[in-house]
Amino acid sequence: ATRKKFESNRPKAVLFTGPPGVGKTTMARIIAKESAVPLVYVPLENIMSAYYGESTKRLAMVFDIAAEVDSNGLILFLDEIDSLAPSRNEQLFEATRRMLSVLLRKIDGIETRGKTLTIGATNREQDLDSALLSRFDTILHFPNPSSKDISAILGLYAQHLSEPDRIELGKRFSGLSPRSIIDVCKKAERIQARKLIQENTTEIQLPTKEIYISALSAKGVTLTK
Repeated sequence: ATRKKFESNRPKAVLFTGPPGVGKTTMARIIAKESAVPLVYVPLENIMSAYYGESTKRLAMVFDIAAEVDSNGLILFLDEIDSLAPSRNEQLFEATRRMLSVLLRKIDGIETRGKTLTIGATNREQDLDSALLSRFDTILHFPNPSSKDISAILGLYAQHLSEPDRIELGKRFSGLSPRSIIDVCKKAERIQARKLIQENTTEIQLPTKEIYISALSAKGVTLTK
């Protein structure tokens, strides 16, 4: 009712920002599953080439193919997009400038037709070109989890611990990404398994809170008191 000519107002290009391991890629997978739309994951190594002009061709091809096959919708996920399109305020090689130019044109083209949702992910939003940032309808920041969030994660990966222990670890693990927290939980399980093997026991003994603390220390992370 607000427009003289109807057009969809749903976002066509979204940027996920935040430190590594906070769930940007996982969120793209969740969106695809919930919407029953295919997800095309495009990692940096699938684009970059040592041959001049090849990277630009590959990037353009990804967008062209997406535009052709998205009759029922498609999510195009571009990881580490800051490496593809750094700020033009920086000293850029000619090949990098060409990549940025192609990316700007292709995002504009996809925004005007089809049902493709383009999602870019970056750990370094400040390094992105301002023209590229303006192409994104929505920018979502993924922060590291709060201590309460960490306790909830531990409820999934260390469910045998008591709630007070999970709350304490949630405070101690402050500043870690979800990926790092899961890695610590896996490390704790391996430490406990090694301990049981060395003790030559068949009795099931799950890792204690102290084992999780030692697992974090083994990763070289300074604990929050």
